[in-house]
Amino acid sequence: MMTGEWYMQVLEDHIVLFYELHGCNMFMHDGAPCHRAKKVMQCLKNHNIRVLDWSRNSPDLNFTENCWSYMKNCLTDCSTSSIQCLTRNKKKVVVLQYGQRILQESC
Repeated sequence: MMTGEWYMQVLEDHIVLFYELHGCNMFMHDGAPCHRAKKVMQCLKNHNIRVLDWSRNSPDLNFTENCWSYMKNCLTDCSTSSIQCLTRNKKKVVVLQYGQRILQESC
């Protein structure tokens, strides 16, 4: 389980540098407890990272949740216990890869 301290370390090791290198002006994460930790909020503030005010109860507006839901539905009939099981059904793997690409492009 992700903790506030662990999440803060991820922010400092990866997100802050990415944010600065790419001139980002807004950061979005959901309402997970580790995201709302006081230390995390202070870390973001210290690095002048503005956080998008995001309603926790709006899955219809949350692209990531919709994408994961779509992929889960596509993989319902396929065993996902191993990579070998996934690769047996290439169409479903393409859906999974497409979903990952969508997520990467939207960040």
